[in-house]
Amino acid sequence: MAGLNVYLLGALSLGAVSSLWGSSLAIGTATAKGAFVVNKTKVSGSAQLFDGSSVETGAAASRLQLSNGSLIDLNANSSVTLSGTEAVLE
Repeated sequence: MAGLNVYLLGALSLGAVSSLWGSSLAIGTATAKGAFVVNKTKVSGSAQLFDGSSVETGAAASRLQLSNGSLIDLNANSSVTLSGTEAVLE
């Protein structure tokens, strides 16, 4: 029975660690009055942003509100990639 308890504890620990590896916290939100692209996927309204996210605007401007309090306003037909503490305009 003790062996089963150790095995079960190990499996639960591994599951908790692997879920931490697989999840990342959002670093902000992008919003627009219209469609825009986040990580090469077309979205409308709003989308969560993560480290490494790219945002491309089309006809509508977009606002990025980051969890550190920063605001980035993108004009129409603009793009930015978020990486760590940097925002790289393209």
